[in-house]
Amino acid sequence: MTANEIKKELYKQKPIAEFGYTDGIFAYYSTELIIDGEDKIIEFKVPETEADGFDKCISAQLLIRWIKL
Repeated sequence: MTANEIKKELYKQKPIAEFGYTDGIFAYYSTELIIDGEDKIIEFKVPETEADGFDKCISAQLLIRWIKL
């Protein structure tokens, strides 16, 4: 699964990403996508300085540039 495939599915399925934890430098979010009939967990690693304004739940589309592959 490529980053482009993931991005396309994020726009099609419009899932919500949920905050997981922070390590003091990055905030980690994750969401679930169905790709080729299989559930896939997609993770995002967002710098804390940019994640400060984010809620605990956010549209995963907004986190595309921080996809963690």
